[in-house]
Amino acid sequence: MTKTMTISAVSAFAALAAAFGTLGASANDTGLRLAPLKGVTFDVGAKHAVGYFMSKNGACAVTLVVADAMTDENVVPAAGARVSVSVQDGKSVRLDTAMGKSLDFACTENASVMNVRPVEQVAWVAPKK
Repeated sequence: MTKTMTISAVSAFAALAAAFGTLGASANDTGLRLAPLKGVTFDVGAKHAVGYFMSKNGACAVTLVVADAMTDENVVPAAGARVSVSVQDGKSVRLDTAMGKSLDFACTENASVMNVRPVEQVAWVAPKK
């Protein structure tokens, strides 16, 4: 696949996810609750992610495409990177960006729902004794 085709495919996937991103996701005080195989879109700092999860062998199999968020200066963002990770039911995984923003993906019992919440990383240094 050529670079132009890759950018086009990522852009098309992002557009579809943006158009249908709220399907299968419901907001609550701590983030989003995702249903299996429903597309969702996230903004995490200077990054934009689109993806879904599916229940597989008692775990939540998460697939995301992460790219630079579109800006006025960045009309066509660089090609995204695909991230796939399996999260055991009852466990969570955190995906971090270089800007200190993160998303925490928690797989519920029986891998039927995935909770996603934004996390702000703050550097902390213990006071000297």
